[in-house]
Amino acid sequence: MIGLDVAARGLAKSALAHSLRQGTTPSLHGATGDGLAPDDPAFAAVRALFAAAGERTLRLESRTYALNESGGLTWDQSGSAILGQGMSRSILRQTDHAITSGSALTLHSCENLLLQDLTLHGANGYGALYVPQGQTVENVVFNRVRFTSDPQSGIDGAWFGSTNGIRWVCDTGSAQNIWLIDCVFENCGRMGLEFQNHGTGSTVRIGNIHIVRPRFVHIGQANAGAGHAQGMGISLSGCMDNILIDRPWFDHVDRLCIEMVGCSRTRIRDMAVRHDTLGSGLIAATNAKPMHGNAIDGLRWCGSTGSDLLMEIPQVAANIRLDNWNDGVVRNVQLRTTGAKALELGLNYPSSRNLVEANSLHSDQPSVIGNMQSGANIFRGNRIESSYSGAVGHIAIQGDDSVDCLVDGNSFIAPAASSWNPIALTGAASARFTRSNRLKGKKTEASGTLTLASGTKYAGVLHGLAGAPAFHLVTPRSRVHNGTADLSWFSDFDGNTLNVQTSANVAASVTFHWYAELAFGNL
Repeated sequence: MIGLDVAARGLAKSALAHSLRQGTTPSLHGATGDGLAPDDPAFAAVRALFAAAGERTLRLESRTYALNESGGLTWDQSGSAILGQGMSRSILRQTDHAITSGSALTLHSCENLLLQDLTLHGANGYGALYVPQGQTVENVVFNRVRFTSDPQSGIDGAWFGSTNGIRWVCDTGSAQNIWLIDCVFENCGRMGLEFQNHGTGSTVRIGNIHIVRPRFVHIGQANAGAGHAQGMGISLSGCMDNILIDRPWFDHVDRLCIEMVGCSRTRIRDMAVRHDTLGSGLIAATNAKPMHGNAIDGLRWCGSTGSDLLMEIPQVAANIRLDNWNDGVVRNVQLRTTGAKALELGLNYPSSRNLVEANSLHSDQPSVIGNMQSGANIFRGNRIESSYSGAVGHIAIQGDDSVDCLVDGNSFIAPAASSWNPIALTGAASARFTRSNRLKGKKTEASGTLTLASGTKYAGVLHGLAGAPAFHLVTPRSRVHNGTADLSWFSDFDGNTLNVQTSANVAASVTFHWYAELAFGNL
């Protein structure tokens, strides 16, 4: 378990310890804490005290502090802490709905900061927490912080009228060593958590972000009336590196649980989703800039209470789409989709050298996995099932660049045993399909005996396979001897019939033993 003690050890321990020393707790003189009268002057006085006297810890009472300046509480004090009495008890709330670029808390350049046991409540504008362009923020811990906002409710027509939980912008500036531990993102009209680096080039301005046990509840619903297309739990948008999303939980996410645009070395671990309230997607990664070394390891489904994990995988109208995703991993995902492939690789840009392993994937479409213009991907040890009633190709490997893919040790399942194959190749696509794969519900081997009666030259038998055999064997292997002559023979197949023929009519009945195999393997 990752706890605050572990986070603090990785975040300049001495500075944070200094921020929590005893005897440095100023009072919020003049603050009413009634959630109505503006408390901005009281917080301004505290900021001035911190700057002048080196105070470092602000302890909030169990009150709702109203803020109506444009940025709410603006904070830039390094080596400081803001400590509340609990998420539901200490609340910083932006009250001015007319501000289209406001927030409850705005962070400016600082380092070694701790926020704990409180709620940030945004109104209209950028959301609960806003970090504007050009700020350098490092070594920050948010521990048990709730991020929420008022719904848009037609207050204005601004594009950001539906607010985020966090909107962190780093087209310039940077965000490094940020920890969010046991935080809740709730009733956010646009996005729960957004890190944004849309600057040109490949400068990594956002890195070493740890999002541990977050909860995303009711994300995106409020923006529907304003026509916004957002509604994402987590949006990692732009060039960034080394992101951990550990045990996230999603409930009532309107559009997409996780968006990844240009991220590398991002690890999504043990993701849990409430199945009956999901939007149109689970994880979507795409960008013109290649992403490298990302991993999805674990996707499970929760019941309506959001607590117990479901043993039976529900069927949902959402999938995983990975574009320009390279040298990555998709592992331990349980997913049953309707109306789309379960997993899609390389829709607009190749996604190559990935390992897709130990997943249980099901779709009602002809293909369960789509591999488009992407080479050297490995599909190993998966359970891949289609419920489509027509012709099925479980893994659709398409495009001239989809070469050298390995399909190894998977279980393929489909109805209509005579109408499906485990892989469907188009163009110059190629795949190595090993004999360790298993085709459930499809007959792949057949054997028996065939008697060539005296006075006949040839006979045929229905082999009973689900397609033309790639291999067949008839014995005696080379010659037939019936006591009077040596008769050479050959065998062939035509459609569903295995044929045996000698060079002349046999004088006495001869029995052949035959074996045929529907072999998809080329290794």
